[in-house]
Amino acid sequence: MVYDHGYIMSWEIYSRANQLIQSGKISEARELVADPETPTYKIIEAHIYHKLNEFDKSRKITAQIVSNTSINLDDRLIAYYWYAWNYLSEGDYSSTLAIIEEGLNLVELSETDHKRGTAYLYNVKGTTLKESGDIENAQYYTEKGLEMAKQTDDLRLVGAITNNLASTYFFKGDYRNSLSLFFDAAEAARQCSNPYVEAVALSNIGELYQYLAEIQLAKQYLYQALRVNTSIDNQSGIAACHRKLGEIAFQLNNFEDARPHLQESIEIYQDLGNKFYLCLSYFAMIKLLLNLQEDIDGILIDMEIVSKGSKNPLLIQIYNLTEAIVLKNQTSLLKRGQAMIYLEKIIYAKILHFEITYEATLHYIDLLIQEYLLTEDNHKLDQIISLVTKIYTQAVAKNATIKIIESLILRSKLYTISLQIDRAIENLQTARKIAIKNDLEEFTKSIDEEIDLQHEELNRYQQLVDDNASLIDKIEESGLVDYINSLVPILKHH
Repeated sequence: MVYDHGYIMSWEIYSRANQLIQSGKISEARELVADPETPTYKIIEAHIYHKLNEFDKSRKITAQIVSNTSINLDDRLIAYYWYAWNYLSEGDYSSTLAIIEEGLNLVELSETDHKRGTAYLYNVKGTTLKESGDIENAQYYTEKGLEMAKQTDDLRLVGAITNNLASTYFFKGDYRNSLSLFFDAAEAARQCSNPYVEAVALSNIGELYQYLAEIQLAKQYLYQALRVNTSIDNQSGIAACHRKLGEIAFQLNNFEDARPHLQESIEIYQDLGNKFYLCLSYFAMIKLLLNLQEDIDGILIDMEIVSKGSKNPLLIQIYNLTEAIVLKNQTSLLKRGQAMIYLEKIIYAKILHFEITYEATLHYIDLLIQEYLLTEDNHKLDQIISLVTKIYTQAVAKNATIKIIESLILRSKLYTISLQIDRAIENLQTARKIAIKNDLEEFTKSIDEEIDLQHEELNRYQQLVDDNASLIDKIEESGLVDYINSLVPILKHH
C-alpha cells in the first residue's frame, strides 16, 4: 500500500523488526528500512531505544510521529503503541492509558479499517490494566484485542496477544486456563512459523509450571524454549531461559547447577544492554553467592552501576531489595537496622510491584522475628501477624492464589507460636480449600501434611509451654523461620 509520504509501508516489516530487536539483532533491524527519514525507520528506532531502557529517547521519537497528522494513521497507531509502552515501563499507568485513549479516539474518527493497529492498542491497554491491578478490565480489553487480531491475517499478532491473555489469566489465579492459552499461543506461533512467539509461550509454560511446583514439567518446557531460542539465535530468549533454569536450580538447593545458568544469563544481558533483566540475574546470582558464602562485592557494584540513575521504579526496588538482603545477612545489629530501612522503602513505596513487595515483606518479617527473639515483646508478634495479614489482603486483591495459600500457612504458624491453635488450624483449612478449588495437587498434599503435623505435635508443643521453654524453642518447633526461608529463595518476575 503506497501512502502520500512516498514509501511502501508493511506490517511485515514491524513484525520482522520486533523479532530481530527481541533477539538482540539491533543492526539487522535498522537495515530493514533504507531511508532513516521514514516513519517506519523512526518507529523501529523508538522500539530499539525502548528495548535498551532509554525511554526518553524513544518517547521523543514517538511523540513527534503521533502529533504529525500528515503521517498515515497505521504508522501513528504503532507509534502510539510504543509511546504508551515507554510510560508503562516507568510505572506511569495514567499517562499510558491517556495515550492509548488518544490513539483509539483517532480510530473512531477514521473512515478506514485499522483493526491491526487497534488490536495493538487494546493489547497494551490490557497489559496496563493488568499491571495496575484491574484484572477484570484487563481481560476484557485483551480479549477485544485478540478478537480484532483474529480478523486480520496476522497470526503472529494473534499469538502475541494470546500470550498476554494467558498471562492475565495467570494474574487472576486461573492457572489451568492460563496454561491452555499458553499452549494455544505456542500452536498459533508454529502455524505461522514464528519461533520467537513459540519460544515465549514455551518459556511462560515452564515458568507457570514452576509456580505450580511442577518442577520437572517446568524444566522440560524451559529446555524446549531454550532449544527453539537457540535455533533462531534469540539471545534475549536464551538469557531468559538460563535465568529461569538457574532460579529453579537455586530453589532446589542445587547451587552449583544454578551458577552456570545465571552466569550465562548475566553475560548475554550485558551484551544486549538490557538493564532490567540483567539486574534480575544479578539479584539471583547475589543470593546464590550469599548462600555459598562467597564474595559479592564485585557483582553488587556492577548491579549498582546498572541501576543507578534509572527511571524504572521496579529496577530501583530490585536494587534496594538486594541491598537489604545483603545487609540482613550480616551479624551487625546496625546493618540489620539499615536493611529494615531499605525494606520499608519498598513496602511503603507509592508504586508497588506485588512480587517485590511480597518478598520484601517476608524479609522484614524475618528481621522482626529476630527482634522478637531478643525482646520477647508480644507487640512484635502482633506487628508480624499484622504484616502477614497485609500481604494476605494484597494477595487476595491480586487474585494471587499461590501467595494467598503461602500467607495463610505463614499466619497459621504465627498463631501456633501464640498458642491460638484453633485459628492456626482454621487458616490451614482455608488454604487447603483454595488449593483444592484450583487443582493445586502439590500444595494440597503439603497442606494436608501440615495439618496432620499440627494435630500430632499439638500436645508436644503445649508441653514446651508448660515447661516454660524458651521462645526460640517455640519458634523452632513451629517451623516458622524455615517456612519463611522456603518462600524467598529467588524473586519471581511475571
